[in-house]
Amino acid sequence: MSLHCFDRWQAQSVEIVKAAQKGVSVSVLENTLPRVQRTLEPFEVPIQFHQGDLMHARWEGSPISVYVDDASKTLPLFYHSLATFAPFWIPGETVILLMDFHLWEKTGVATHQCQQRFVEALSDCIAPIEDADRFGQTALAMFRCTAPLGTEAWAWLLKQSVDEIRKLHDSTSWRVTAPLRLCSVALRLNEHVAFRRAMRKALGLVFRCGARGIKVSGGWGSRNPS
Repeated sequence: MSLHCFDRWQAQSVEIVKAAQKGVSVSVLENTLPRVQRTLEPFEVPIQFHQGDLMHARWEGSPISVYVDDASKTLPLFYHSLATFAPFWIPGETVILLMDFHLWEKTGVATHQCQQRFVEALSDCIAPIEDADRFGQTALAMFRCTAPLGTEAWAWLLKQSVDEIRKLHDSTSWRVTAPLRLCSVALRLNEHVAFRRAMRKALGLVFRCGARGIKVSGGWGSRNPS
């Protein structure tokens, strides 16, 4: 068994407050990975830590039997996480824990419903685990992958970002172009040819792979992320 963990491990204000409540002093923007490693070391479980921005996370490893998401509260990051890791889920076996699935019930923020909308729209691929209610009133929900996520799933996910991209189309910041950059992840899947066809049909977009990345053109405009 091999465990992999992805995080920035960089202390933010909310973590500093939580740490203080437990009598732990943490500095703003402190690299907390060494603390995490020292805490987990007595368990003698092999863990590979991947430190960095989750929007840059990559996975080209083995199939994933248990997937825990405790970070993807909004669609761009959730889509990137799915495009990165979901192709390695094992149909009929992989257990999926979405730690913020019910977060929107507490915050009232519509964008926090992205995980719920995903599960509802792709219920033929994701099924709830019946005894998951034992977790009580937490935001956690537990599911099982029942079928591979095909091109229709990726088309649905990308369409959710179209309105956001349209609003910010003229900006050149990383945050704005991130949804387009995420396409390069999905295009590396085994079904990349079928994926491009699905995107072209669903959104009127044309994908071209080049030395500098993915060029997306057609529909509402064009962009060449570098």
